[in-house]
Amino acid sequence: MVLNFVEFFLSSIFSLFLYKYLIPFLGKYKLDIPNKRSSHFSPTPTSGGLIFVFISVVYGLIAKQYIFIFCLPLAIVGFIDDRFNLPSWFRFLFQIITSFFIISSSNILNNFEYSFLIEALLIISLVIFISAVINFSNFIDGIDGLLSSCILIVFITLALDSSLNLWVLNGSILGFIFWNKFPAKIFMGDIGSTFLGAIYSYLIITSPNFQVAMGKLLIGSPIFIDTISCLFFRLKNKQNIFSAHKMHFYQRLSQNGWGHKKIVLLYTSIIVINSCLFLFSDINLLLSFSLIQVMIGFFISKKF
Repeated sequence: MVLNFVEFFLSSIFSLFLYKYLIPFLGKYKLDIPNKRSSHFSPTPTSGGLIFVFISVVYGLIAKQYIFIFCLPLAIVGFIDDRFNLPSWFRFLFQIITSFFIISSSNILNNFEYSFLIEALLIISLVIFISAVINFSNFIDGIDGLLSSCILIVFITLALDSSLNLWVLNGSILGFIFWNKFPAKIFMGDIGSTFLGAIYSYLIITSPNFQVAMGKLLIGSPIFIDTISCLFFRLKNKQNIFSAHKMHFYQRLSQNGWGHKKIVLLYTSIIVINSCLFLFSDINLLLSFSLIQVMIGFFISKKF
């Protein structure tokens, strides 16, 4: 545990230091220009995920934690997309490729013997699930410090219950949050959000059983409830779910006068409670609390 703390501390300091020099550089080449969907009002450097991806990949090579390397191609595509806006089919192709890397490294298919048809259906389901987690993480990265703060709490919780050493990644995310909190000096971009989503999906599907996997998923319930409810809301209103919008719950809170800090505090507070329930209670209580979140969110959405 002492070694984990040292790794966390050193990577956070190293990350904090690197961003000081990366931000001016990205300010020249990778600016996020505000548009009608943006929650910021001035051009801001993006692709800040470059640092925690780089630190994680280097650590993965040293410690033979290869999942970080498997997620690197997806991060590279995200880095290019931050600058050139790649076609959606091309981004999705690499999400599928990354999904296969994650599945192959998880040994989930080796735990039981399946028929060919069942195995094919399982693989398709896992690819859909992994791609969904990647995209949900990307969608929630819309205001200062939201995804980075939420995912840090999730990963710290899972670092206590995983064979994958997450402390170096967690430390580098903490260094990023210092620059990403409101008012953000830098955004993580698709390079960061898709990478974190891929790692999160790996942590879920490598669970020893379905109950633990569900618990890991529910820790980040605000991320998934927000995105899934937004999807259903747009389908109900016969809107194109693939078009740009500002209908996420956190976006509507922002438009209704909530500040970035207040929204981040709301989401992270829920995730802290989820984490405590995951570590010290059982799946039934965690599931019940998630259902309460849905009902409260629905009430707020209808009322305000």
